[in-house]
Amino acid sequence: MPDSSLAQNLAALRKTQSKYHHFLTAHPEPEATPLAVSVLAADDGEKILVIDGQSQDSRRAPGRAVQVWLDAELSRANGPAPGSSVWLFGLGSPLTLAELLKRIPRVTVLEPRPQVTWKALEILDLRTALEEGRLTFQTLASLRGAVPPPRPLLLAHPPSSRARRADYLRLQNFLRGQDQKTLPGSRDPRIYIISPLAGGSEPMGGYLLRAGQELGLPIAMIGWGEKTRSLAQSAQAGSDQAARSLWTQAAQRVRLALDEFKPDLIVALAQAPLTAETLAFLKKESDGLWAFWFVEDFRVFRYVEEVAPCYDLFFHLQGDLLEASLARWGLNRAWCLPPAADPVFFQPRAQVPAQYQAAVSLMGAGYPNRRQILTSLYNDYWLKSGHPAETLKIFGSGWEGLEPPLAERLFEGGRRVSPQECAWIYAGSQVNLNIHSSLTPGLNPQSAFVNPRTFELAACGALQLVDRRPLLAGLFSEEEVAVFDHPSQLPEKIEYYLARPKLRQTMGEAARARVLADHQYTHRLEFMIKRAQSPFLEEITG
Repeated sequence: MPDSSLAQNLAALRKTQSKYHHFLTAHPEPEATPLAVSVLAADDGEKILVIDGQSQDSRRAPGRAVQVWLDAELSRANGPAPGSSVWLFGLGSPLTLAELLKRIPRVTVLEPRPQVTWKALEILDLRTALEEGRLTFQTLASLRGAVPPPRPLLLAHPPSSRARRADYLRLQNFLRGQDQKTLPGSRDPRIYIISPLAGGSEPMGGYLLRAGQELGLPIAMIGWGEKTRSLAQSAQAGSDQAARSLWTQAAQRVRLALDEFKPDLIVALAQAPLTAETLAFLKKESDGLWAFWFVEDFRVFRYVEEVAPCYDLFFHLQGDLLEASLARWGLNRAWCLPPAADPVFFQPRAQVPAQYQAAVSLMGAGYPNRRQILTSLYNDYWLKSGHPAETLKIFGSGWEGLEPPLAERLFEGGRRVSPQECAWIYAGSQVNLNIHSSLTPGLNPQSAFVNPRTFELAACGALQLVDRRPLLAGLFSEEEVAVFDHPSQLPEKIEYYLARPKLRQTMGEAARARVLADHQYTHRLEFMIKRAQSPFLEEITG
């Protein structure tokens, strides 16, 4: 049963801020939620919150600690300017709000965890501040499309901002006006590409650069040399010193490049060496809009949750699957943007070196599901089919430990192949197996994304046999790409297409025509620019 303070605070909220009252009462009280929130009496008698076992204030003298912290924060900010608004992120310390209301005429609070707000309303008597209009509660959803207040001062309860960093960064971006920043409309925007360090998306920076040049835009790109890649490998192996050196060097290189080029739009690709701290530093040094094109699986590359809220625009390839996470991260300007292909780099080729020719090939890293599917396919079908064993080939790296006889089909021991070699492989294979990667056995259609290889194969006019994806039908028809739903269908479908060269050619030509019409990097860059020219979210598409 709510105590008197909670009941009276709720009554005042219902009277003065009915929308927030509805939001709060639509969420369960702390006892009914997984987040453990409790009240503890500190040594000086003050009530403090404990969240998931962690005290949110000092247990000895929390009131005095809050005063000292606020003195320091207000002094550092030279106090709130006349006419400015003061925002507090996080109610993990109800004492901080109480002290603020003693010092500041008007305070706006954003606490993304309703369970914490419930407990704070039990501790504090906020009726007078609510009824006098001195205290306002906001939610992340209420900021969408809103105009930031003039000269805001943001104070953040440290444990709250650490626990909900993405939400804190979202509020920070809003108050800085990042949600309203747009590209200049009076001239072509200057665009700077920050390329990845590694991974399948590594060549995409160059493709975007050529797309911008084709569109006649002022555009440049930063790439990474062997020294930086070596540092990244050491950091990945667990070297803290290498990680610090990597982030520092990357930040300085990007800062110098931005100072020289002065871009309006900076586009970073997945696996670019930019941490949240690096981005915070760089955004202070550049007036441009920052966009992130995340062309990876967010459930595998978890770092995206930390860095995504640092960007002004976020582009991804996982459609509705990612939408719930986008809302949780507080992203306001986010869109689904699939990969594309460079039709000059990837095109049909009449002559292909013999080592890249195959009846059936798979180009890609040795993910567990590909190992499982290909081992079964090779042992149970290909070796018994009458086709020469050596006409099935596997290209790409990450296949260490693959057992014979399939290991014998690895191209040059499983070395990494260049993009140029990929173009030859696609054009030189009669049937290209395009099995989307998964860390679990079999196919994983719920991953949703369509990989870059799908577009590159199509641009080469190659026949591909690809596992069905939720987004695939909106990108290519089954008259352009061949689709399978289960690995058991592969032998029959491989035989069908091997026996029909004219059909392979017809489908390949149709697939390339679709790329030329809809799936070039020029199309993707124009999409980014159009979204960057609008200050508000149009829609999150799937």
